[in-house]
Amino acid sequence: MTDFRLFGVLLIIALSSVTPTTADSNAVALSDWIPGILTPYGGDEPTVPSYGLRQGSCGYDDIMQDSWPYWSVAALATSNSFHLAGPDLGCGQCFQIQCINNGPTFVGKCHDNWENNSITVMITDECPECAPDQIDVQALSFDKIAPLINGRIQTQYRRVTCTPPDAAWVRIDGNNGPGLWLRLWIVNVAGSGGVTAVSIRGPDQVEYPMTNTFGAAWEIGSAPQFPADLIVSTDDSQQLIFFGAVTVGQTGYVQTASQFISTPTAWPTAPAFNNDVAVASYSTAVTVTSGTLISNATAATESYCPPTCDTCLDINFALHNYTCAQQKAFGKCNDNFLTQPLHPLDATAEGVNITAGYCARTCGRCSCTAEA
Repeated sequence: MTDFRLFGVLLIIALSSVTPTTADSNAVALSDWIPGILTPYGGDEPTVPSYGLRQGSCGYDDIMQDSWPYWSVAALATSNSFHLAGPDLGCGQCFQIQCINNGPTFVGKCHDNWENNSITVMITDECPECAPDQIDVQALSFDKIAPLINGRIQTQYRRVTCTPPDAAWVRIDGNNGPGLWLRLWIVNVAGSGGVTAVSIRGPDQVEYPMTNTFGAAWEIGSAPQFPADLIVSTDDSQQLIFFGAVTVGQTGYVQTASQFISTPTAWPTAPAFNNDVAVASYSTAVTVTSGTLISNATAATESYCPPTCDTCLDINFALHNYTCAQQKAFGKCNDNFLTQPLHPLDATAEGVNITAGYCARTCGRCSCTAEA
């Protein structure tokens, strides 16, 4: 899919004059640096969506330039180790890429200040004709670390966490109703970005596994009764439940109330998306571990400790026959089924802290110390 056609001289000059920027964020490294080659696609018309911005092999649908990942997208070679290892052929994973000006090939092709400049891209497509160490990126992203006219540059790259500024979304493009075919994508995924499993659960509370049929698409031939919850797992051992995400006849994009953790405090930091607009970022003020759930971007900066005992409640998980004290004794306080935000049917008490999860008082996720 690499586009090596020549561009107009005026277009090259205009794009090359863009000042590269490096944005700080809470993205963290998930792999070591790997030497590689970077090529651009869409260079003849870089402001027109093409390839991985329009479906791509991952099937993400059209990606808008003014929302995450801000057209910072790329294609992995089908022989690349991350593509082969998956999950989902690398779809949704994020990679930090740095131009190397003094590498063994393509010397002197980076922008100035190349040592301190990098981009982060999300995988939306594959590149069958690319070499194993080659990543093909959208032209505007390429131009942030090297003049687009250079066409091919020496780089190093590594996998990093994805840091979308809001909650995860579900995209549904095929919904024939209960007992019939359903297809969907989990998008805007923070953390590792790699979805390993999706199950669907109807009112009978029975989970039915969905199948990853291509790219990042998940399907089931016989959906349960609606409304249905989605149970989503990622390759960094996190799991979220999107309550009531699928309803009768529903298609298009559905925003959830939840997001995966992208910034465990024990991981080293790394630069994130080189977008040109200011976006919200998660706070590290709340100490979290992998698998602890946050309801949305705002919740990351809020305290889990409400001011009074009226909202610091022990709401037990309905599908388990153990008390909160027993759950704590079993070492379950940090398990996903207790740390997930409360289901709306469980959050009936006035002012209850939904984001504190189940058994919040016993597990110490909220406090009564502020009440006399």
